[in-house]
Amino acid sequence: MFDEQKPAGCWQAIVPILMIGLLVVYGAVAVGAGDPFFFIGGVSGEVSEAIVYDHGRMYVIKPGGKGFDQIVKTAHEQLPKVVASPLIGTSNVTVDGTIRKKNLALELRYKSKGFVHSNYNIGSFDRLIIPLDGVEAQDNVYFTAYIDLDKNEVWVAKAPQLQTESMDRIRKVINDAGY
Repeated sequence: MFDEQKPAGCWQAIVPILMIGLLVVYGAVAVGAGDPFFFIGGVSGEVSEAIVYDHGRMYVIKPGGKGFDQIVKTAHEQLPKVVASPLIGTSNVTVDGTIRKKNLALELRYKSKGFVHSNYNIGSFDRLIIPLDGVEAQDNVYFTAYIDLDKNEVWVAKAPQLQTESMDRIRKVINDAGY
C-alpha cells in the first residue's frame, strides 16, 4: 500500500550547498575584480601603437611595424598575471620627466578602451606604460591612464604588480625586436 522511501543521502544536501558556496565565491571575486570574465585572462582592446622609450630615445611602432605583433602579444599575455595591486600611482610629471625620458619603458595606446581580465580590478584605460628599468620598475608595476575631456592624460593611482618573470619576458621581446 505505501511505498517505502529511503532516507535522503548526504550527497543530496551537500551538492546544493557546495554549488551555492561556489557561486558566492565566484560572485565575490567577480564583483571585486569588476569583471565577470576575470578567469579568461588576456587584454581587451585594440592597440593603435606601441612606443618603446629607451633612455631618451622614442620608437613608435605602428601595427605591421617591426616587432609590433610580438611585443603586443607578449605584453597582453603578461599583463593579467597580477600578483598584487598596491595603492601606488604616478603622475604626468613622473611619466613625462622620468619614465619616458630616462628609462626603458613600453607604452601601449589603444584605439578603444583597454581592459585587463584579471582577478584584480584594474579598470578600463586608454593607455598604459610599463617601466622596465629605473626606480619605477623596482616594484614590477605598470600604470594605466585615461584621457579626460580636455585631452589630458590622467594616470590612475592603482598600479597592478606583476611577477618579475613577466617583466623579464616583456624586456626580452623588446630586445629581440631590436629596440
